[in-house]
Amino acid sequence: MIEQAQAQLETVGAGILRAVPVDGWRAASLHLTGAARMLEARLVVVADDGAEDRRQEIDKDTLRACHALRKAMYSEGSGTWYNAVITVNASRELESTFDYDGKPLDGHAVSELLVDDQAKYPRDPGHLPDWHPSRAAT
Repeated sequence: MIEQAQAQLETVGAGILRAVPVDGWRAASLHLTGAARMLEARLVVVADDGAEDRRQEIDKDTLRACHALRKAMYSEGSGTWYNAVITVNASRELESTFDYDGKPLDGHAVSELLVDDQAKYPRDPGHLPDWHPSRAAT
């Protein structure tokens, strides 16, 4: 991961920590999905007893950092991720996974948005998933 992406990832991690309760939690996972100008974020906080709390939300600065992370992780010809999960545990350790091939927005992204994403973060034909509408143009 390039240095700028690492800095953005740490900024997102700090934003997750701002959103969680002070005590009583085990882990918080930020689920991200998006294409082009759209990015959805859902925070899931797991309490010490294993219960999930989906009421917490990240702030606007953290959402901006998520957009910046997606941009920073762009690799020429390979594109950037569509889906990601960034988790911070109670020990403040950060883990992340990035999905470059799964359909964003629970598979409900309109073709125009995906084509805009291809223009913004171009992928070579070999890196376009089979489901991507831009494959028809290659």
